[in-house]
Amino acid sequence: MKDKDKKVTEPRRRMDPDTRDPNMAILMGKCSQNGKTYGVCLKRQEKNFWLVEVAFKISDKSANREDGAMNKLEERFYLGNEYYCPYCEAKQMVVCNVCGKPSCAREGQRDFACPHCKNKGIIKGEVKSVRSKEDI
Repeated sequence: MKDKDKKVTEPRRRMDPDTRDPNMAILMGKCSQNGKTYGVCLKRQEKNFWLVEVAFKISDKSANREDGAMNKLEERFYLGNEYYCPYCEAKQMVVCNVCGKPSCAREGQRDFACPHCKNKGIIKGEVKSVRSKEDI
């Protein structure tokens, strides 16, 4: 193989937090049925209003690399029509009142066990803040 035919790849670089889009956020959630990690993409629609757009499968190794532009959001959240858990297909998102991390829930589900911290409780209220990872 000649030098000019060699494929050159650059190592993956972490995005500088100062260059990230402040109107987009990626959070790491866990499926409440199997505990597998997934990413949640949010897009700011207007001041104090985030739309939870989609969720996608992600390996634990990749999830640990992704810090997200923010590790805590404190505003209003609405689920988009395209959102569902990529593992169990539940269409609701729950945020634990202890660890503040997102996970999925089935419509009408009342009892909940957090797949992140194992806290147990009743699902109630609306999401007012969400955390992706441990505080850095």
